[in-house]
Amino acid sequence: MIRFLFLTLAMLSSPVFADLPSDLIQACQREQVKAHSNLNKSLVEKDFQPYCACVAKAVSDKLNNRQLNELKMNGWDNKSSRFKEAQQSAEKVCMVNDAKMKA
Repeated sequence: MIRFLFLTLAMLSSPVFADLPSDLIQACQREQVKAHSNLNKSLVEKDFQPYCACVAKAVSDKLNNRQLNELKMNGWDNKSSRFKEAQQSAEKVCMVNDAKMKA
């Protein structure tokens, strides 16, 4: 039992876990720049900061620490179905009507 508590505490305090919100934001920003590249506008990662911060918070709120840590360890391209569901739900909640992002 003590070993389990120690491992859990170590995982939660690890740098991997601590960087999750900023990593989620950065991954979201990269995805959004790529997804909007066909708009012929000069969109950069910074343009998606508010949206991606919202998505990262919503995803972090929906998934438990173990799921978030697994996502980080497995890489952002190997998303579980649970993460994809949380991400899609967050994207709907965080969508804003920004004229710069429209075609």
